[in-house]
Amino acid sequence: MDLSDDKRTARISIDTELTAADLETLLVKLATLRSQMLPEVPSIPRPDATFSNQEDGGMAVQPLPGDRIQLLLQHAGFGWLSFILHVEQASVLRDVLVENTLDDQPASLINYQIGSGDLPQ
Repeated sequence: MDLSDDKRTARISIDTELTAADLETLLVKLATLRSQMLPEVPSIPRPDATFSNQEDGGMAVQPLPGDRIQLLLQHAGFGWLSFILHVEQASVLRDVLVENTLDDQPASLINYQIGSGDLPQ
């Protein structure tokens, strides 16, 4: 993988068979490469944006030091996506979720541990 000098194009060469784990590693590398490219990802989705929607994926939440929260979302195609939210962002998300959910929904929908309980830092 190579990023052009102007950061507007990337050259990628793949000529091998990949396992599921290999493909997940490649997706992370591609996402890292995309994060360095121009134009940057827009701060709001474009009207013509394409999404890979995941219905009822897994999730995990873990408090982190420094008034941050790690939100992990499971996607069947992308694997686990990790978002580090500062308490202000988490509060906005909390308020939107509370306003748009029913009071009788079980809190067990959110897992605080994955597997052994060791979430990535």
